[in-house]
Amino acid sequence: MVAVETLLERVLDTILRGDLQGACHLLESAPPHDRDRAAGLKALADAYADLGRAADAERHYRAALALEPGLAPAWNNLGLLLRATGHPEQAKAAFDRATAADPSLTAAALNLADSLEQSGDTAAALLLLQAAAQRDPGNPPIAVNLAALLLNTGDAAGAEAVLRPAMDMAPREPRVLFNLAIALRAQGMVREACELFERALEADPGNHSIASARLLTMQYRDDVDAIAIADAHFTFGARFAEAAVQTPPPLDGPLRVGFVSADFGYHVVAAFLEPLFAHLDPHKVHVYCYHAGTLDDAQTARLRALAHTWRMVASLDDSGCAECIRADRLHLCIDLSGHTGGNRLPVFALRVAPVQATWLGYPDGTGLAAMDARFTDAMADPPGEADTRHSEQLVRLPGFLCQPVRREAPPVAPLPAAASEFVTFGCFNHLAKLSDATLALWADVLRAVPRARLLVKARGLERPLAAQRLRERFHAAGGEFRNLVLEGATPDSASHLTRYGAVDVALDSIPYNGTTTTCEALWMGVPVITLAGNRHAARVGASILARAGHPEWVARTPAEFVTVATQLAADRPTLARVRAGLRASVAASPLADAAGFARDFEQACRALVSPC
Repeated sequence: MVAVETLLERVLDTILRGDLQGACHLLESAPPHDRDRAAGLKALADAYADLGRAADAERHYRAALALEPGLAPAWNNLGLLLRATGHPEQAKAAFDRATAADPSLTAAALNLADSLEQSGDTAAALLLLQAAAQRDPGNPPIAVNLAALLLNTGDAAGAEAVLRPAMDMAPREPRVLFNLAIALRAQGMVREACELFERALEADPGNHSIASARLLTMQYRDDVDAIAIADAHFTFGARFAEAAVQTPPPLDGPLRVGFVSADFGYHVVAAFLEPLFAHLDPHKVHVYCYHAGTLDDAQTARLRALAHTWRMVASLDDSGCAECIRADRLHLCIDLSGHTGGNRLPVFALRVAPVQATWLGYPDGTGLAAMDARFTDAMADPPGEADTRHSEQLVRLPGFLCQPVRREAPPVAPLPAAASEFVTFGCFNHLAKLSDATLALWADVLRAVPRARLLVKARGLERPLAAQRLRERFHAAGGEFRNLVLEGATPDSASHLTRYGAVDVALDSIPYNGTTTTCEALWMGVPVITLAGNRHAARVGASILARAGHPEWVARTPAEFVTVATQLAADRPTLARVRAGLRASVAASPLADAAGFARDFEQACRALVSPC
């Protein structure tokens, strides 16, 4: 006896044959209360959505939901359609209906959480995902999305706790491995993070974001040398085919320079960019910004006002982004991300301008054959071996960056040691930079300066687990708990800068120095001691201090680092005088000469575009 096909089976078969009109006819002729009719309408709507016929898809989704209001998958797919067609609030309402109808529908929960986060309701998104994770512990998609949200709120330890069970359930899922690596790196566990990035790459070898994250993480390690890091960058570059050379447009007007970044919002990259943009002559240089991120805040508005052309490229794939940039016929296009998050290096691999360069956001080259140059200086990358470790030509400016504008900076506070019986050293670099070598060096300083304290302030230290891990690592490096004071994130930049009022002398990290933190410490009157290493990340401090007029705070050996710290701590009258005058002296130094930096930068760009 042959089974009779259900309405749904006939509809699905008709859709699979591409006969959508036939499917419509079947549904229209079916009894109005056929239990398969709503599911058939939903399947037909899905087919229309796949074809890009949004109006037809929406009509059939709504018809299905009119018959069966609790059909959660239809609500979810309607939400996806509404989001794709530019109706985010309606989409959020549809996702809400889907999760109300079926709380166990993971896709709907994830989509609703994303909508809530996009609308600024991070707390509601977090609660929703936490509830989903409780219902289905270890579910990889839920864990990945919840962990990403926790990481955005600074709870790396919480993200780790969510992802560990997911890794047990899906040990080769690259998104789980990637996000767990990010969570560990944020807590300073960089070796373990590198191992997880390598496992993620084994599972997804073509994923450039994972490959970049691994390269960035290698910069923090104190057990990997500069040559090994360079080799890893060359290996990354070998992933890409060589791009065709472009004919340069004539230089018969202003120099057209493009900047590509996901960090044109409140971010350190944007802060360093602003003085350059503000001092480039708009009659001689036209600035084109390609915003590869979604953040749009007051900092974004300032940069946008200084740019000649502003384009949003976050939603464009690599080829679409490349075509967008090529259409502007730039003379030079500059990557500002390197291997940091949100980078568009695959776009540069396609070659979007006759000359391409990388600068500022990453302390190394890219490994790309299509990247022609990298802006640096002779202190951060001394001529010689550094040139052999790059796929790019190293273009050495007098200084590779300019002191950022800090409008929110409070006045310099009095020397803390003047009112206490001890000196307070400090470091505000993030946890990934606090290598074992860094902690051992700091422990040596504290042994050499009796009764001294060390204030470490970093995002994540407000979490008990992250704080405990750092204390244990500091103790293993030879430090004593009683010398260590830990503080987490502060709510805004002004309050963050205010905390420099509790620090007498700042200690840099190795092998990855501070950049923003060194500049902000100097601006707040706090001397910074750094140990110059053998690659850019380890020589940023030396470059900044030399430009600021204080090369005496640059140590060449760990023993000299301790000596400089001991001498500064022992002479409190001098320390107080330095503190009182440091902001003014930095403001008058080459480090803060924005006009001079812009002039040097323009000249370097012109030399790249017209080398003869």
